[in-house]
Amino acid sequence: MVKVSPAKVEKYIKGIKFPASKQQLLKQAESNNADEDVLNILENVPDKGFNSPIDISIAIGKMK
Repeated sequence: MVKVSPAKVEKYIKGIKFPASKQQLLKQAESNNADEDVLNILENVPDKGFNSPIDISIAIGKMK
């Protein structure tokens, strides 16, 4: 899996309202024209609710 910085992911989920589900994150990233690497990372985060960008960063950091 390609490493993508949490800052890059945050750029592509700009405008999302929290709390947000994994599916909402993917939809927002797609609408912001995220590249394939960002979409791949979001597809692989745990399927749970996220309360802030920090929650997303933590989930990405735990991925290998």
